[in-house]
Order: sequence, then structure tokens, then C-alpha cells
Amino acid sequence: MSVLLADVGNSSIKLCRHEPAGKDNARIASDAVAQLDNDFSDDAWTNYCESWAADSPATCYLSSVNNAVCERLAARLGDSFPDARLVRVTAEHVPMSVDIETPNTLGIDRVLAAYAAASLPPDAKAPRIVIDAGTAVTIDLVDQEHVFQGGVIFPGLETNLNSLHHATADLPSLADQLEKLSLDSPIGKSTESAILQGVVQAQIGAITNIAQKIADSLPDVPAPIVVASGGGIERLRPSLPDHWTYSPNLVLRGLAMVAASDRS
Repeated sequence: MSVLLADVGNSSIKLCRHEPAGKDNARIASDAVAQLDNDFSDDAWTNYCESWAADSPATCYLSSVNNAVCERLAARLGDSFPDARLVRVTAEHVPMSVDIETPNTLGIDRVLAAYAAASLPPDAKAPRIVIDAGTAVTIDLVDQEHVFQGGVIFPGLETNLNSLHHATADLPSLADQLEKLSLDSPIGKSTESAILQGVVQAQIGAITNIAQKIADSLPDVPAPIVVASGGGIERLRPSLPDHWTYSPNLVLRGLAMVAASDRS
């Protein structure tokens, strides 16, 4: 029976039609994932609903770091799929221990990504360093006992570019130019390419350096497995280590795991 998974982020919503099957019933099929802007139009929503054809989800599982958008999405889901059960996923739905000072403010996206990363092979007892790059970048540690130990948060690529534009008098807004950037050389030959190279190279350096510092801080345990996800990672992947594990939809995978264990 199909379920709908929704990952509501700071700038967009990922929606996934999921049908648990086989040994890995949390596997996310990339062709089943749709993305909407947070200010999605009526037409965009209608088009998405039509992709379900005559079917409808039995349950909709929502993960959100943006409450206003999540409330709007929940209302739309209620109108479009009135027979579906809506579950707003919280940390209580995720069977993972947390060892931080402020668990009440921990974003559900970080918990779900960590929960999903801990399930990935090859070594179930190895720590995980979990990177999720979007509007913000989070890098978190899950220890060898699968306890979430916290991590770091810093601005993502587009956030940094927008901040630089708004904080200066003459520098242009270049967030929509990222796709055109080549990483073949770190040198920008124009003001625009210098900004793009600077922000991108800073992001690469921050991610790799912080991941290494976390790994170096772990004594007498198996080498940690680094799991990287998020839209920002795809742009940087050619410059990141080949031996890292890349999983494009960790939060959705975590939601699928919650759905698979839901007995309510």
C-alpha cells in the first residue's frame, strides 16, 4: 500500500510516493521524488496530485523544519486525499537515542538523516558522520552505539551567496548561477566567477575539514563512515572524497523507515 513521504525544508518540499517492498523497504526510488517550492502554486499542487492518478496514499508522513509551510501542506493533503491519515513525524517516532543539551530544539531533519545513515552498510557498529547540505549544512555524529551526539550547522551555498549580496553595495546576486560554475580551476576570472569560486571552495573546505576533525576526535573506535546527502552535495561531489557514501534522500529514507515501523 502506497504512502506519501514529505520532507518540508527551508526553501523547498520533497514529496515521495513510496511503496515498501523487498529487503530494503526504506529504499527511495529517485524517480518517485518530486520537488516543489515552498510557495507552490495551485497548478503545481494539482499537477502533483494528478501524478497519483486514481490511487491515493493510505498515510502521509510529514517531516518539517518550516512550520508555516508544513501547515499549508497538511491542509492541501487533507483536501486532496481526505481518506489519508496524516502523521507529523517528531523525534518520538524515531527509535534513536540523543545525547545533546537541547533535545527539544533538535531539528527532525537531522534526526531522520542520522537514523537513516545509521542503517546503511557496510559496518553496523561503525560511527557515522552525517552530512546534509541544503539551505543550511549540518554535519552530525552518530556513535557506534547509534546514539546521536550532535554536530555543527553553518550556511549552505545559496544562503552564503545571498548573504554576500545583501551585505554589500555592489556585489550581484549569483545564487542562480551555481549550475554554470566549473570546478576545473579554483581561480575566478571575473568578479562573478570569483564570488562563486570563493563561496563554493569555502563550502568544500568547511565540509571536508569539519568531517575530518570529527573523525580525528574519535578514539579507539572503528573508522567512521561518512554519509553525505542534500541538494548542495551534488554540486560539490566532484571535489569531495570518493570513499564517502552518497545517499541523495536521507531524510526521506528516514521517513520511510518510520513508516515501515508504524503500527498505529
